[in-house]
Amino acid sequence: MLRHEWEGRPGLLRYSGYILAVASGLMRLYKNKHWLSDIVAGAVLGFATAKLTYRLMKKGPNGIE
Repeated sequence: MLRHEWEGRPGLLRYSGYILAVASGLMRLYKNKHWLSDIVAGAVLGFATAKLTYRLMKKGPNGIE
């Protein structure tokens, strides 16, 4: 969602959410708190949820975008 909201900003700032999510997932894997499949499933779910949210907002009754 950060990438979508900060469309005109510099690349590193726009992708900071991805960077933090990957770092968090790798730390969870390193500390044996999650399996790789958990992390991949969470990433897919998060990405899909963000895409769906923006798609629904765009088609909303108030025409947000």
